[in-house]
Amino acid sequence: MKAIVLVEPGKFVIEERPVPEPGPGEALIRVKVAGLCGSDLHGFRGTQPFITYPRVMGHEFSGEIAALGPGYKGPFQEGDRVVVDPVVNCGRCYACRTGNHNVCREVQVLGVHRDGAFAEYLTVRTDRIHKIPAGLDFSTAALIEPLSIGAEANRRASVRDGDQVVIIGAGPIGLVSLLIAKTKDTQVMITDRVQSRLDLAEQLGADRVVNIDKEDPYQAVEEFTNGEGAGAVIEAVGLEATIRQSMEFVAPSGRVALLGLSEGELKLPVILLIKKGVDFHGSRLNCNQFPGVISLLESGRIDPRPLISREYPFEQVEEAMRSFDESPEEVTKVLLKF
Repeated sequence: MKAIVLVEPGKFVIEERPVPEPGPGEALIRVKVAGLCGSDLHGFRGTQPFITYPRVMGHEFSGEIAALGPGYKGPFQEGDRVVVDPVVNCGRCYACRTGNHNVCREVQVLGVHRDGAFAEYLTVRTDRIHKIPAGLDFSTAALIEPLSIGAEANRRASVRDGDQVVIIGAGPIGLVSLLIAKTKDTQVMITDRVQSRLDLAEQLGADRVVNIDKEDPYQAVEEFTNGEGAGAVIEAVGLEATIRQSMEFVAPSGRVALLGLSEGELKLPVILLIKKGVDFHGSRLNCNQFPGVISLLESGRIDPRPLISREYPFEQVEEAMRSFDESPEEVTKVLLKF
């Protein structure tokens, strides 16, 4: 089989490797479509803090079961169309025992801590597999993992009916967070400085978009919330300025979910947290969000297909990655087809 190996920052090599064999409790997946994520881009740039090299990246993907490990007895069979939750946990630590496997102390993510889906085949644990509903194509199914990140952010921010929600950042993760937030009876405002992404946010259902290069986001939040502040804020940028904004935008007793990765330490206005009594949560990966996202797709309540900007044969991975890196005004999600 062919595997795309990131041997060092900025350098891919396509290697010929043996097809792996699934062990007990594992399945062999034939990859059909894999998406490029911001964390993959950080790995390509050499700024991903968790990745080691060489690495086969890829954690957003769809495919079909090519084989099941010895002694398997369960709901899956060869040929099933599936997606895979890429979060691998230990099952023993405090986080796992309390149902929060996404922050397991030994958590590993396919494509980051261990080789992932930028290959024609890979083996995965069968307890991480979910069937793709009939009628859902492989490209759309590859978006289930990023949608699960948006669903987790909404859970951490306790987004609920009647909320006014502010999302900071209209990149791919901000946009999937928007899609999930709009499945409730909410009003959602989203901010960015790339107008094309804000235009896409409007297409996906945003009630208010704010180009921060053209208008004051603080005044916009004031007007959007009638001076109360937002009940929920999802921060999807990771800059000190935007994290501070999240605390200033949120209403007293509101909730903040922090998604954006920051490479350094930040100065936080703790007095705002205390004064407002804010629930301030980090949001990492996803915690059992795949079934809910799949249900939303199956019912037609969300349509993420407008997020797909470009699709490439997997052999053109370097062109795909550079397109993703250099054209934020044109590119939201880039997919590799195997």
